[in-house]
Amino acid sequence: MFKFYSKEEISDLLNVDGEEFHREIKKIIKADFKAELKRINVTNPDILLDDKYKMRLADPRDHNNFYDTDLEIHEYLE
Repeated sequence: MFKFYSKEEISDLLNVDGEEFHREIKKIIKADFKAELKRINVTNPDILLDDKYKMRLADPRDHNNFYDTDLEIHEYLE
């Protein structure tokens, strides 16, 4: 089951500054999944995580349109 995490919660989870996450890491995530986000008509997705921290990129309006990345959020720190 996926859960919504705020920018602050994800920053804490990754042990990075909130602005660093939002302006740098999220920007890379959006670029990596540009085509998938376009298919679900989302430009600035919410990031939902499951219990293993795999990412789901979801429409921030209702989370009904989404793309499951099969990548863990921690992979963006490497």
